[in-house]
Amino acid sequence: MFEKSNHQENASTAVQPLPANRTRAIKPADVGQPPLASAPTMNAAPELSPTTATIIASDVVFKGELIAGNDVVIHGTIEGMIARHTKNVIVGKEGRVKALIHASCVKVQGQVDGDIYGDDLVELMDGARVNGNIFCPCIRVEEGARFNGTVSMA
Repeated sequence: MFEKSNHQENASTAVQPLPANRTRAIKPADVGQPPLASAPTMNAAPELSPTTATIIASDVVFKGELIAGNDVVIHGTIEGMIARHTKNVIVGKEGRVKALIHASCVKVQGQVDGDIYGDDLVELMDGARVNGNIFCPCIRVEEGARFNGTVSMA
């Protein structure tokens, strides 16, 4: 009654070796799933991969201490503390954060009420609204960003 399709018989499940530069594109056929949407990137930080970023969706409200083992992209609401000293945090346009943020690079497109500690860089993009102090060695502020607080670059 049911027959196997040629697609299933010909599918290769072998792992392909990485080229000398140690990167290769993963095709949907490699993992058997549709491709994921790409995550936002930061200009001065490594590119975020959808498989290595923790994404807080716009309908999520999180209260407490958020510690992630990878990059964090926030489109929802966070209240508390975001602590990830070696990774990147992006507050998307819809993101609302009432928390202390400590990360390697912090990029704000939405709203942050709280202090920001960026070990490498803090970026305030057009439309960002920040009420709090910023501690970082390098800061980039685009036209249209609003900031109320102090900056310490010690």
